[in-house]
Amino acid sequence: MRLSPEDVVALDLHLPKVANEHRRNIEREIDRPPVLENTSTLYSCGGGLKAFAIDPYGHMSICVLSHQDTYDIRSGSVKEGWNHFLLQVRERQRKRVSKCLSCQIHSVCSMCPANGELENGDPESPVDFLCEVAHLRAMALGFEVPPHGNCDFCPEGEHYPATRESADRIAAKQVNVGEWTSPQALLPILGNSAATAKAGCGGCGTHSDH
Repeated sequence: MRLSPEDVVALDLHLPKVANEHRRNIEREIDRPPVLENTSTLYSCGGGLKAFAIDPYGHMSICVLSHQDTYDIRSGSVKEGWNHFLLQVRERQRKRVSKCLSCQIHSVCSMCPANGELENGDPESPVDFLCEVAHLRAMALGFEVPPHGNCDFCPEGEHYPATRESADRIAAKQVNVGEWTSPQALLPILGNSAATAKAGCGGCGTHSDH
């Protein structure tokens, strides 16, 4: 169960610090070459470089979201998993080109190989929900996203008109979020909302400053 893209964006733009953080990220990124354009590896986040995850059964993976490739530390060691297994995962090359590689709003999207695994069973398959949320964030803040490949949410795409209408409703504050509980009240551990906007999944560094 999840909120609609319109509700997600209306809620986070309802919080000034979050909205300002998204705006700064887009301004910094939208006129530069796409951050993934010159990468050949599947993973470009901090998973396996800055951190890793181990589940209750002793299975090590590149992050808390990714479970397709795991290493059993009970049959080896954390050192072996970190120095060899995760290194091999990190060095895995992309097998195909997706619209994500030429996207210039990567910083306001949560797309990563782990989310592709969770949503589509494929780390290289873009997640439409996340793509729609990212485009909607940019459009509601007054940005036009440069076209990037076969994207349904770009100007020539099938879902662009509906996304444009949704962005206009959010910008005009026609989406009611006045009675929604703030993230701090729901999850006090989140702390500063601007930091939360940058945190991504909470450890891989996917959405840190580029």
